[in-house]
Amino acid sequence: MDHLSPRPVVPQGRPAVRRAGLAWPLILALCALSACTDGYPPTQREPVEPQLMNTQQLINALNTMGRRAADGNTWTYRMGPRCELRVSSAGRADAVNVVHPLSQARFDLGYDKSLPAFEVRLQRQDDHTLAYPPLLKATDWADAVFARSVLWHLQQDCA
Repeated sequence: MDHLSPRPVVPQGRPAVRRAGLAWPLILALCALSACTDGYPPTQREPVEPQLMNTQQLINALNTMGRRAADGNTWTYRMGPRCELRVSSAGRADAVNVVHPLSQARFDLGYDKSLPAFEVRLQRQDDHTLAYPPLLKATDWADAVFARSVLWHLQQDCA
């Protein structure tokens, strides 16, 4: 045994522990970066709260969705004097120009297999019939649900 140059004994597990220790910052950075998406798919818009919007903001939200309607039309919305929703459209499909009183209405969702599109429909409370045409034909389910919520809040603002 050579006592002039003793060698320190290094436990076998130490180099692996050091390498794993260097990996932790990288793992944490990747986790932090993946959390930045907030869980929304890249095509989904950030949620908007219609209960915090005034009437003009609600109409603007409907008009935004109406510009990207599934039927190729551009749909426009305006509020009339006695809580009436004025709906018009122009474009590839049949033109629409109708007035719907909102005070006694319900809003339902449907699906048009021919386009395909999600429809936001107005149902009259007095005779329980569906108004034709639908208020919006959306390509996206989230747009249809949001439009229904916007319409309900417009109705509540009239009350």
